[in-house]
Amino acid sequence: MAWLQKKIETSKVTNYYSLNLTYKLLLIGLGNPGKKFDYTLHNIGFHVLDEFINNSDNFSSWKLNNNFKSYVSEGIIGEKKIIAAKPQTFMNNSGFSVKQIIDFYKITPKQIVVIYDDIDLEFGLIRTQFGGSSAGHNGINSIIDQVGEDFNRIRIGTSTKTINKPAKELVLKKFSKNQQKNFPILFKEINALINEFIFSSQPTISPETRKFIN
Repeated sequence: MAWLQKKIETSKVTNYYSLNLTYKLLLIGLGNPGKKFDYTLHNIGFHVLDEFINNSDNFSSWKLNNNFKSYVSEGIIGEKKIIAAKPQTFMNNSGFSVKQIIDFYKITPKQIVVIYDDIDLEFGLIRTQFGGSSAGHNGINSIIDQVGEDFNRIRIGTSTKTINKPAKELVLKKFSKNQQKNFPILFKEINALINEFIFSSQPTISPETRKFIN
């Protein structure tokens, strides 16, 4: 299954300018950099955010910003400036990149949505929440260390009961072919959740569990 990819532009320093918009939101997709991690459970946040950006005419192409240690894409939806980012610090140090971005754009944690894998949730479930602990997820733990717990989360279930391995090994396994066939449904559901948050008048995401596979 081929991923839809936009041409990635890179530069040593990427300059951004702030627009006089009423509100800003930051979408963070978590994962590990490098092709060898494509399709692994830990990288689902990268792939979901790629799909969201690639299917919108409102966003710029991904650019590598070395100051943020992250790929960044910007867009405007309504009167909101949306910044999307894929930290390249490896999962366990994601918070360092997030802290650099929110400091630059003057964004509060409540304006952040983090999209990531959840090995404790069954594949086929998506859970949204605001705040809370990391539940053992190293990427979320790194973000909490840097900005606190009060940010929005979209957790994607990746649990596979048929594989009995330690979590640190399992998250680096690739999704099965059958699971990959369900990615279009998964992307559609999460795109809807992201858009609901963008267009909501509330600064926090509503707690909810959705099943995208019947």
